[in-house]
Amino acid sequence: MTETANILPHLLREAEQHSWTYQELLVALCSHEENRRDEKITRKHLNWAQFPFEKSLEDFNTLGDTALSNRQINQLKEFDWLKQAFNLIFLGPPGVGKTHIVYGIIVL
Repeated sequence: MTETANILPHLLREAEQHSWTYQELLVALCSHEENRRDEKITRKHLNWAQFPFEKSLEDFNTLGDTALSNRQINQLKEFDWLKQAFNLIFLGPPGVGKTHIVYGIIVL
């Protein structure tokens, strides 16, 4: 648990202050480790993908010349398409925001 070693003193103080049980402390330690590992692997995959920028879905301008509405962007954020095993295909000419949307979905 290499990632948790950095925050262990802080978590121990918090556990003492709030009188956590051993189980609560263990859950906090494991959750922190899992979250940090997820963040690192996401960052590694994004580096491998070599996206030309870092953007979020909130940065996407739906008021401009785009075929997506705010409602559709919000539906993408809900990930119902993923739960139902649907594929997403983004088609369009250069400069309409396909890469921006894909990057925004990945970093959510």
